[in-house]
Amino acid sequence: MTVAPDIFDPEHALGCLAIADKVLRGPLGIATLDPADLNYRPNYINSLDNDDFATAKGRNYHQGPEWLWPLGYFLRAMLIFDFKRRKTHEERLELFQQLTARMEGCRHEIEKSVWAGLTELTNKDGAFCGDSSPTQAWSSGCLIDLFYDAQAMEI
Repeated sequence: MTVAPDIFDPEHALGCLAIADKVLRGPLGIATLDPADLNYRPNYINSLDNDDFATAKGRNYHQGPEWLWPLGYFLRAMLIFDFKRRKTHEERLELFQQLTARMEGCRHEIEKSVWAGLTELTNKDGAFCGDSSPTQAWSSGCLIDLFYDAQAMEI
């Protein structure tokens, strides 16, 4: 939706984004699998050596943990499609405030991180993941892209 917005119907795009916001978005990132999926395992522990095939040796890396970098693309898509339907200065300002609120967890994470950055991924609901890289450039970079896009829009 962010890379090729013209191929999407805006009303359907907003509906899909609303579902993703409710179902997949955590306080810091986007879950890699719907919690309703039977394969959903949101707590990634790479060193786990158990008899559970779904989680042993970090097998669930893409089965539920919340990745931070997709949040930037998700919020950029929200910006693109929600901006189109908002016509007044006040409505557009409200959109920016809503997007900012969705990034509040990331701002807090940057402030408390010894790296002053954002982690690779978190466990369920933004919980600390000890097997995640403590800071990754694309986690922050994708949010910087959001600010770049937003500054180009006229409110």
